[in-house]
Amino acid sequence: MSTRLRQAFVMLRRTTPVIRDGARGAIVILLLACWYALLALEEDGKTVDDRFERTASETMGEVSRDSPAFALASELEDPLWELKQCSEAPDMNVAGRPGYYVVLGHEWWDTDPERSGRTRGLRQTFAQLFLVAEDQFASVPSPDDVPWSELPEAAPEWMSLDGPTENVYMGTAGGFHVFGHMTIPMQEDLRHRLGTSGGDDRTKLLERQLKRCTSDLAYQKTIRLLVHQGEAAIPILRREIGRLPVPQRRSVIYSLMQIPGPESAGILRDLYRQDATHEEMAYLMRIGPYRPDLEDIYAEIRADAQN
Repeated sequence: MSTRLRQAFVMLRRTTPVIRDGARGAIVILLLACWYALLALEEDGKTVDDRFERTASETMGEVSRDSPAFALASELEDPLWELKQCSEAPDMNVAGRPGYYVVLGHEWWDTDPERSGRTRGLRQTFAQLFLVAEDQFASVPSPDDVPWSELPEAAPEWMSLDGPTENVYMGTAGGFHVFGHMTIPMQEDLRHRLGTSGGDDRTKLLERQLKRCTSDLAYQKTIRLLVHQGEAAIPILRREIGRLPVPQRRSVIYSLMQIPGPESAGILRDLYRQDATHEEMAYLMRIGPYRPDLEDIYAEIRADAQN
């Protein structure tokens, strides 16, 4: 028995719960051990582990908890993205101002190497940020002035929904100017999470993203992100409602219902009064979020239901 296989049995004996039915437990252990042993088989002189490609792992720097940027940078992590670089001392200059180069990494399993032309294995994709103290800039430079690294990365298929990577000024948070090199949906998520102030116009970025969506999933994701912009998103949603066919426009109307205020209430009331959208709106009013400012419409819907 090979060393790897013996290790597999030891690991499984330690981690497999005790099963009262001894025969069933033995079968489970045997099957899992065989699976683990197969993963360790050598192919062309290399194990599967050897052929895992964690691209750019060697190019990453340190992650220092002593870095002035660490508190903010660590807030960027989530279940998908891990902090890969945040140095203790400034390690990047923009317009003569020192700052901190921050890298987030996402590791994923390449399940379709035949189409990609790559060896099956683990890959990484990255998001880059540059943090510089607020008092370092009298006027903020363009994010295109940041010397972003060309990291060897490959994006998983699901990230294609987010569109291309762009350079954005994400505003200020935690005493830093935050610049990002990432997709628009990702920067929108990070700005929302960090509570940034200022920066490139988020509504315009999302409107541009909306126009280049190539699938319904990407479109619906962008619409949901636009709702976070509140009243600034209303003209865009109104335009989309006017041009979309019935199935697609329903989700946009539902999104508009989540933005409070007299402007959205006026649009929703007009849609309810129009013959072409009356029945559609009556249905959406029943299932959507309650709007106290549209109580007159709810009263009509309740009265119609009783007749």
